[in-house]
Amino acid sequence: MNGKYLLIPLALGWLLLSSPAVMADTAMQEMVGIMLRLHHYPDDADMVTLKKIINDSATSEDDRTIAAALTRMHHTVTDDDKAKLLDISHNEAAPAADREVAEILANMHHKASADARAELEKLK
Repeated sequence: MNGKYLLIPLALGWLLLSSPAVMADTAMQEMVGIMLRLHHYPDDADMVTLKKIINDSATSEDDRTIAAALTRMHHTVTDDDKAKLLDISHNEAAPAADREVAEILANMHHKASADARAELEKLK
């Protein structure tokens, strides 16, 4: 079999696997869901989910930071959390999904804007 016929499926597979939605892990997908339905602050059920994410040893440090900022959110994130979220959003070594979610959360007021919702939907 000619090698050029393998190139197309490999390239398509790489593109699929490198998309932000595929790269977003379960914790990130749960946080995205919370952010999509968020109004002012997380509800009790969302707080339970966020605390599980924070306490899970498999959760990355960036995901813990994002989850913790969400737990403290009351209309907006705290100034300290905003600074940490912006650090994540500017960190080129962080996964694309983490950077995107951190940026959205850092700038969120009460709930996700229409543009932010569109970006979050891509990560579901």
